[in-house]
Formats: sequence, C-alpha cells, structure tokens
Amino acid sequence: MRSRPSLLLMRNLRSLAVVVLATLPCVAFAQWRVVAVSTEVDKMRFNTIIDAHSFMKNYRSGEEQGKGTPVGDTLYPVASYGDGRYVSRICFKYLGATGDYDPTTCTGDPATVYWRSTYVLPGEMDKTPFLDRDLGLPSTTMCVGNPIHLGTGNKFQAELDYQSGGSDPLTFTRYYNSHLPDEELGGWRHTYSRSVEVNASKYGENMVVLHRPEGQELAFYETSSGWVPTWKTDDALVKEATGWRYTQSDGVVEAYDETGQLTGIEKPNGNHITLSYLNGELSSITDGFGRTIQFQYQDGRMVSVTDPYLFTRTGLTASVLPGWDNLSSRCTP
Repeated sequence: MRSRPSLLLMRNLRSLAVVVLATLPCVAFAQWRVVAVSTEVDKMRFNTIIDAHSFMKNYRSGEEQGKGTPVGDTLYPVASYGDGRYVSRICFKYLGATGDYDPTTCTGDPATVYWRSTYVLPGEMDKTPFLDRDLGLPSTTMCVGNPIHLGTGNKFQAELDYQSGGSDPLTFTRYYNSHLPDEELGGWRHTYSRSVEVNASKYGENMVVLHRPEGQELAFYETSSGWVPTWKTDDALVKEATGWRYTQSDGVVEAYDETGQLTGIEKPNGNHITLSYLNGELSSITDGFGRTIQFQYQDGRMVSVTDPYLFTRTGLTASVLPGWDNLSSRCTP
C-alpha cells in the first residue's frame, strides 16, 4: 500500500504553490502545467518544461517516502494527443529490493522497481494562437457560403491574381479572413505574408508564433530538445545563427532573418524563391528560373503587382478590384 506524503512536505508544497502563483505576472508567462496531480499543483504554472519536470521529481519523491527511492527519471513527448504534451516519469526502487534493474527503462526483476508518471502540457492553451489555426480555408464539413467557417463565423476568400508560365509557376494569391485586422492589403494577406513573431510580453518567453498567408497563426514552444509544435504535425522549426528555418511536412523550407522576416522559400524540386525588401516593405520576389514580380506601395498599402518581363499585345492590362481598400491593380507592361 502506498504511503501518504508527510505533513511537513504537504505544508511546504502548499506554501510553494502560493508563492509561485503569486509571483506570476500574467498568464502570458504561464508556459507549462501538470495535470491530475492535486488541485493546488494543477493550478501551478512553470516557465519551462524542465522546471515542471524537476518539481514533479521532488513531489513524487515526497509521495513515495517509506515505499521507494528515486533512481531515474525521463521526459518524453506524446505525439498521439497532438497538443504538445510530454510525460514526466520518475522511476523508484522498492525499499529493501535487491534485484537487478535498469533505471532508464524502469524495468527489472520482480518487485524491484516501479514508476510514477505525470502529463506536462503547454499552459493556458485557450489563450494562445493555437486556436487561430481555424482561420483560412475551412474543411468541407465546416463550410457554408463561399465559404464561411461554421464553427467560428470567419469569412474566407482566396483570389489568384498572377501566375507565370512554365513549370512550377511563380504565383501571387490574396487571402481574405473577416477575423483578421487590416494590413498592407487592407483586410487581405497574400502568398508571401509569412513571418515569425517573437514577443515575450505577448506570448511568453518560450513561445514563437508563425503567421501564415491564409491567416493561421501557428505556435511553437521551446523545450530542452528544441521547438515543439502545439498541434499534431511533422512541421519543424529550428533557430539558427542568422534567424529561423521552418520546414513543412511537404518538404517546403522557409528561411527567416533575425527579425522574423521571410527571406527565402526552398521547394522540394530545388526551385528557390528570394524575397527583397525596401524600407521594410516587400519590393520584389525572384525564383530560380529568373522570373520576377515587383510590388508598389502608397501610404503603406500595396497598390500594384507587376511582372516587368511579360508583354502583351495591348502593352498593359490592369484590373481594378472594387469594394476593398487594398490592391488597386495588377500590371503586365
């Protein structure tokens, strides 16, 4: 029968819980939490996953006093849940046990070792950009209208403005989400509206957010093993000396500078798109075939998209997009 934790230990844990909760400045800094331990412990938040794991090692050791002695511990991700959770597992050896055992796997002779485990999850997930993955094109089961997301009421629209000729064409598409604020295209984003945002006051010290063209905001948490996505995916984010590298599950690799600005896109077929900026605004994109698109602005708003190398019989084509305070023309001189 498992022994109860000592009265002194429980008093110390209660005091520690009060101190930790009192010193948290706001939920934005509450990065990790443990679940199904006790009411007091479940309310606690930890700045790093290592802090949470270390706390549980001490907590479980106190619970097991008189029964076992800690001999090993491990922390590993559980991908099947798709929510970024980890398992904190502590291995104990029964008092008086003399059999052989492996502290890493917590296996051994009968009645020699046993383990206690706890789930560790990113804290306050309902207050993070995790939920903004619902922006963009909804699934067919959640879609009405042209289309509107049934769950969120978000109106989404995609407009292909430009596509070059040849293989792997260079494209420019605009995306509208009614739940997004106005940006350089008014209420629209575009194919190259991609960035990495590091904002400790907004998201906490251990989280970065990827802003995507279709409107989604994807969050990654920092752990001892690297940056972990907060949703079930094979996507990977790596911090490099010059910025960030984001690799999608389809093999597309995006490069960002230290400020989080997109600088290049490498496709699986080897084609590379380079982005150039002027005064902080995207001025042109060029792919590996030498194809280029140029962008012009007025008062901080993108007003035209131009292919400077494509000539038509009329010399110029322009299309005015009515009803939106955004891109006013696309030109092929």
